[in-house]
Amino acid sequence: MSETVLYRLWILPGAAALLAAGIFFLRLDGENVKKYESLPRNRVFGMVAGWFALIWCIPHAQAVAPGFLLPLMWPLALAVPVISFFCLDYMTARAAGGLAIILAYEALHRSFDLALPTAPVIAVLSWLLGACGIWISGIPYHLRDAIRLAAKKTSMRLLMGLALIACGLLFAVSGIFAV
Repeated sequence: MSETVLYRLWILPGAAALLAAGIFFLRLDGENVKKYESLPRNRVFGMVAGWFALIWCIPHAQAVAPGFLLPLMWPLALAVPVISFFCLDYMTARAAGGLAIILAYEALHRSFDLALPTAPVIAVLSWLLGACGIWISGIPYHLRDAIRLAAKKTSMRLLMGLALIACGLLFAVSGIFAV
């Protein structure tokens, strides 16, 4: 598989997720915040998103994992989200953070591999996205607080929503026009 196909394979679904998150934040208001503030704690959605994040991480983890862990990678990637379903809170927030980290890594790595003209801008956005992913994974209740803040203040709703949409659009354009 070529680098361009791999880049598109990762960046376009990630861009769609960023666009969806941006629209989600733009649609928040005082009336629907009660409905959405529990989303970061949703265990089922978090388990499914966790599977995506861990499966996406396996090729990267295989390069640095000790030899005895290599045959266990796939079983662990499938079992850990199920175990986490019963043991962790804020599953969706943690999975979203993990997906943001791996998306940022892929966007940064592949944009420089392909020598895209937008690589410097993608680098800055990837670093910011990765930092947000680390922040959300480390302190997952802050995603709930961000939802509450966006519902309360129009300026924050616009800032978060438009920033996510701009990042998603840039990633999508770079994925579509990558050669």
